[in-house]
Amino acid sequence: MVCRVSDLLAERATETFVGRTGEIADLLGLLEDDGRPLVMHVHGAAGIGKSSLLTAFAVLARAQGSTVVTLDCRVIEPTPRGFIHELGAAVGVATGAVDDIAGRLSQFDGRVVLTLDTYELFGLLDTWLRQVFIPALSDNVRVILAGREPPILTWNLAPEWQGLFGAMSLEPLNDEEAIDLLTRTGVTESDSRRINRIAKGHPLALKLAASTIAERPELDLEEIAIPMVVHELTRLYLAEVDDPLTRRAVEASSVVRRSTQSVLGAMLMDAAPRDVYERLSSLQIMESGRDGLVMHDAVREAVAAALKSSDPARHQDYRRAGWRQLRSEVRTAAIADLWCYTADMLYMIENPVIREAFFPSRSQQLTVEPARPEDEGSVMAIVQRHERPHAAEAIELWWKRAPHAFHVIRDGDHGVAGFYCMLDSDSVARSSLADDPIVAAWFAHLADDPTPNGRRLFCLDDGLAKNMGRCRPQCRPHAGSTSNASTWSCAQFLDACT
Repeated sequence: MVCRVSDLLAERATETFVGRTGEIADLLGLLEDDGRPLVMHVHGAAGIGKSSLLTAFAVLARAQGSTVVTLDCRVIEPTPRGFIHELGAAVGVATGAVDDIAGRLSQFDGRVVLTLDTYELFGLLDTWLRQVFIPALSDNVRVILAGREPPILTWNLAPEWQGLFGAMSLEPLNDEEAIDLLTRTGVTESDSRRINRIAKGHPLALKLAASTIAERPELDLEEIAIPMVVHELTRLYLAEVDDPLTRRAVEASSVVRRSTQSVLGAMLMDAAPRDVYERLSSLQIMESGRDGLVMHDAVREAVAAALKSSDPARHQDYRRAGWRQLRSEVRTAAIADLWCYTADMLYMIENPVIREAFFPSRSQQLTVEPARPEDEGSVMAIVQRHERPHAAEAIELWWKRAPHAFHVIRDGDHGVAGFYCMLDSDSVARSSLADDPIVAAWFAHLADDPTPNGRRLFCLDDGLAKNMGRCRPQCRPHAGSTSNASTWSCAQFLDACT
């Protein structure tokens, strides 16, 4: 009997992947003719095995004749433009339109599954995916989102997603599965049981423990919570790395988002970059990606924290050297690589607001959505609390004239926590300028300093109308641009207000 390669791959996947039989079965259920839900959100703590689950599922799904398109959110610009560009390249579409991508996916035979790993980095894109992209897909497509955090509440509350959205929480492996995982790596059964009492079925902790404590019978971490166990096991893991250069390379890698030969060379100038890179790539705490080596999040946090507390000067030296190298490379980077460099530099900025937006460390339950008619009362309540009467009147007029320009920020209870109003300048009737001195000032500035041809301009009310007497309007690039041409935002320049 001749065995197909796909059968061998499926068999190999099941041999190396331990546990999760129920979860695999639920995901494979998406491949059935009436498979539901259309979108499955897989979530669990760092190191719990989400990526491994997606990998095993992809092999099994392909063996059944399905097409699986896997994307890693770490390397994708979290904008519609970045997402469409990445997905288009993956499925063979050169244009940047949602309908073209959806049409291409509908042409594949059988079930098509789109998986997005490290989805916690897509907080800025979640609303667009939910409201624009996924609804445009044909019914042969299923979407799996995998991240550390539970889904945004709106997925469960929105009436249109009832019955079409599901969530799967990954828990630690049970005792039998954990011991099976350890014994497959060569750990004896008695040591496996002792290790699992410490690691408590957490896959990353199990792997770290298997590398460090099989010969340490005196170690007792059984009463420590898993995040602290991972930190302690990371410390022990590094202590077992006998080579000083490799240990320094691990520490240097902990301060950057990804490690490349050039960045490693800048941080460790007394070492050969390729040699250091190969030393790191052999470690099980490092994952090789298309744009460099990435250390597991939980391990990276532990190493960086230990380095910063024990040797803050060296921690800062690594950061400075890495930053200088990235600044040098980004000047000549290809357009396709700009987001990777942008993400690298954002990661190194120690600003909690910026870091949480792009690299969240905890659950993000705030979402930005187009305002609905029933949101008027909440929006106006915010206006009345924070704006002067003349500014409130102007905002109320814009709600009546252009309700489509309003977006609201919803909190964890789906209430309105904030809002903004942004209009395309071409849609603003000049007759309405007399009612709003701020917008009138913007357009006066525009008349004196028009934008170049082919560029769009937006007017954004950022809630600072009360300072209008002390602020002057100014044009600047709009960071939220999703068009191919540069987008410009006419915003208040707060030289006196800040």
